[in-house]
Amino acid sequence: MPKKDVSLVVCDIDNTISDTFNLWGEALDKAVDDLAALHKTDRKTMEETLLAAVPENNRGSSGPLLGINIRADIAQTPALQGNTPEEKAFFEKEHEKIIHNWQKKRDEAVLFKGVLPVIQKIKAAGAKFVLYTDARESGCLPRLAKLGINPDMIDALYVQPDKEGMKITPFAVKSELSEFKKAMQGKIFRLPAHSSKPNAENMANILKDFGISADKTVMVGDNIRCDGGSAAAVGASFAWQKQGAEVTEATRRCYARFAANPNYKIGIDAHLSQMNETNKPEFVLENGFADLSKYCRFVSAQKSDEKTLSFALLKRLGKSAGKG
Repeated sequence: MPKKDVSLVVCDIDNTISDTFNLWGEALDKAVDDLAALHKTDRKTMEETLLAAVPENNRGSSGPLLGINIRADIAQTPALQGNTPEEKAFFEKEHEKIIHNWQKKRDEAVLFKGVLPVIQKIKAAGAKFVLYTDARESGCLPRLAKLGINPDMIDALYVQPDKEGMKITPFAVKSELSEFKKAMQGKIFRLPAHSSKPNAENMANILKDFGISADKTVMVGDNIRCDGGSAAAVGASFAWQKQGAEVTEATRRCYARFAANPNYKIGIDAHLSQMNETNKPEFVLENGFADLSKYCRFVSAQKSDEKTLSFALLKRLGKSAGKG
C-alpha cells in the first residue's frame, strides 16, 4: 500500500506520545495500599475514606477524582490527619514517605520509544506537528516540559482552559517550566471550555488555522471515540495509537474506583467496542507512534497554504494566544 502524503499531523498527548494512565494508576494504586497499611485498615475502607473527602465541585469532573496530586488528596481527608499533636506529627512524617514514592513513580513520565525521531521527520519535511488535547493548560504544560519536547518542534498546542481550583500533578521538571511556556508563547490556543473531543468545530478550526486540507491531515490518538471521531468530523485520516490504549491491572482497578467519566473508556477491548464505520482507524499503529512513518510520507504544505496559515494564525492569536 502506498504511503499517504501528510502535511499536518494533529496529535493527542496523553497515552499517545507518552504513557499517562498507567503511571497515574500504578502510582495511585501503591499509594492507596500504603495508606491503608499505615492507618491499619483494609483497601476498600481506605478507598471509601479518600472518596468521601473529594469536594463536591470536583465530582462532576471528566478526570479522575483522585491521584492527580496525592498530597492534596491526603490533605483534604480529615480522617487521615490524626487527633492528637503526636498523631498529627507522626502521620505527617509517614505521609511524606508515601508522597515521595508516589512522586517518584509519576516522574517516570517519558515519551514512548520512537516518538522524537518521527516528529523530527515531520519537521524536516516541512510538515506541521500540532498537539490537540482535552487536558487543561496548567496540567498539560508541566507534562510537556517534563517530557523534554523542544518547543520548536511544536507548531501549536490546542488545550482546554484551566478550571478554578484545579489540581495539578507536581512534576519535577529538569528545565524551567517558565522557560518552556515562554518558548511556547504565541502557539498556545485555549479551546472553548467543555469542548472535549470529538468536537467538529475545534478540529475544523485547526485545519483552517494551518490552511491544510483534510486529505493531507492525519489525527493520531489512543482513543477511537474521541480522536477517531475528531478525524471523522472533518474527513481527515485517523491513526490509532494502539500501544497507548493498553493498561495494567493496577490502572484498571483505580480507574474503575476513582474515575468519574463513564464515557471515557480505557483498554484495547473497551476502545474497540466504541469503534464504528465513522471513527474506524485508517492506520493501526501496532508498535506505537513510531509506526506512523510506515504509513505516512510527510510533505511540506503548498506555498498557497502557507499564506492561508499565516493569515489564519495571526487572526486567532489575538483571540486565544499570547495570554501567558
